[in-house]
Amino acid sequence: MQSLGVLFSGFFIVVSAVLSHQFDDRRVKHHFAEQRSESLRDLKLNTFSRMNKEVEIASGRLGAVAVSINGPEVEDIRNLLHEAWYATRDFEMLFPQLSRETDELRNLLLEQEAIVKRQISNKQFDPEELRRVKNVRIVLDEIAANIRAELGLGD
Repeated sequence: MQSLGVLFSGFFIVVSAVLSHQFDDRRVKHHFAEQRSESLRDLKLNTFSRMNKEVEIASGRLGAVAVSINGPEVEDIRNLLHEAWYATRDFEMLFPQLSRETDELRNLLLEQEAIVKRQISNKQFDPEELRRVKNVRIVLDEIAANIRAELGLGD
């Protein structure tokens, strides 16, 4: 009878160790899943922030170049869109569902660049022509609203 008690106690020790290990394994997996989710969320926010900054800077610099046509020297605009262009591409990798919006941003920047180049070659600044192009801020605000909704950041 005593050997049966030893056998049962050994069985219960093994079962409790296995159950304990399974619960701990689930807890660790859940913890790492939360960390991955948080890291991805931070990456998405940082990528949007970088794109937002670069697109606004490029758009503003294009306007500044157009204004400076009558000034002493015009800034070289060949590489002005470089950082903004690749920031939109990086953003699109994390948010493929917003590719229409990022395409629109790139098209708006190209349209602004074409207008500025034309104005430079004509040596005639026309602010109304630049104002007719949709403001990149409008598209960036639409993107920001979509990201807030996707990441659960509220309004």
